[in-house]
Amino acid sequence: MPEQSSSFELRSEEIQEIIGLVPHWIVRWGITVLFSILFVFILTSYWVSYPDVAQANALITTTIQPKKVSWMATPPLEYKLTVVDSQIVKKGDTLFIENNVQTNEKFYEVSTVAGRVIILRATDNNPNKSTIIVTPAMSSYRVQLSLPIKGVGQIKVGQRVQIKLDPYPVNEFGYLEGKITAVVPYAIDNNYRASVELTNGMNTTNGKKIPLQYYLIGTAEVMLDEKSLLSRFTGGNFNR
Repeated sequence: MPEQSSSFELRSEEIQEIIGLVPHWIVRWGITVLFSILFVFILTSYWVSYPDVAQANALITTTIQPKKVSWMATPPLEYKLTVVDSQIVKKGDTLFIENNVQTNEKFYEVSTVAGRVIILRATDNNPNKSTIIVTPAMSSYRVQLSLPIKGVGQIKVGQRVQIKLDPYPVNEFGYLEGKITAVVPYAIDNNYRASVELTNGMNTTNGKKIPLQYYLIGTAEVMLDEKSLLSRFTGGNFNR
């Protein structure tokens, strides 16, 4: 046992001598490399930045919405249609006449838009219910965002928006791009509203043309102010 202990102590002394013989230039070079890596990291984190993102619900609607009216054929009310299915009507044209046979009072239902007539009968599993829909031409649209109250103060005019439409999977169709044009300064139904102008219309980032529809819903991401990686790491303000 004493011989093994002596041998171990001799090896330990040899190792210490080897360590002590490490040239000083290697130590200095190692320190220089470490500080160089740290400097490059700090410099890169200062120049590389990306924006925070705010989530919102998106709604795209045509400027002129369809006219929809329903009625129930129950006594003493009688209804007389003045249009037929697929007929083109003008704004102000009469769609049907409601007659109360007890008082002989008539009520005229007129269209508030110009468009093509669609007549639906026995809707909602009710054989007595009928509906007329007048579908106007689709030429223009508007885009609105519904924003949660929390963080709405970060939303500004000019910020970029990416919209993903529910009926069109983003991995196949891509998303619509736009920018904030206005923010309503008060809450409606516990949400704020913002208007968006689409940069490329209904053309997606994947080169797909989304057909204009009366009503489209989806989700949106609003690109907030960009922050550098250094600001995110330190919590300070080191943006370019």
